[in-house]
Amino acid sequence: MIGYLSGKLIYREANGTVTIEVGGVGYRVLMKTSSFAQCQSSDESVQVWTHTYVKEDALSLYGFETIEERDCFEVLIQAHGVGPALALGILSVHSVQDLSSAVAQRDLTALMQVPGVGRKTAERLVIELESRLEGIVAPLNATLSIDFGKMGEVRQALLGLGFSGEEIKSVVGELLPSDSTQDMIKKALSRLKRVS
Repeated sequence: MIGYLSGKLIYREANGTVTIEVGGVGYRVLMKTSSFAQCQSSDESVQVWTHTYVKEDALSLYGFETIEERDCFEVLIQAHGVGPALALGILSVHSVQDLSSAVAQRDLTALMQVPGVGRKTAERLVIELESRLEGIVAPLNATLSIDFGKMGEVRQALLGLGFSGEEIKSVVGELLPSDSTQDMIKKALSRLKRVS
């Protein structure tokens, strides 16, 4: 299994594939849209984290700028009905943190911005990815302002009270991660009542 490549960019294809020469061997690597766009000129040095995808009739390499992107891709392709092309499409539209936030907040509208993701697929992604993405996002850095465990409980409580995902999303950014779950729920309810 090939997990990382560091070499020279020698060719770009219109379909989002680049060829990277490493030790005299050219590896064809499929990349998400923004990563592909950054690979501009031949002979530039590139480094990518890779996932080796094997099926009966093909062996493909998918390349990512960070190990977190690669790990997220690997989680996505484990979800029911999500193949490598759709997983790459999701990461072309959403960063790892944005995807995790959309899943955590059950923001189906954000997930449906991805071509090929309808409401049913978005709902299934929320269910399947909610716990799986925590291990990827937690080590990234502290930029997510709310603890996933607490936020999950807050979200579930608010959903149980009949608030929509959009309403919940509008107030979660104001909550403090240092507060207890109970205090976060109280503050969210207070803000939601003020808005309505």
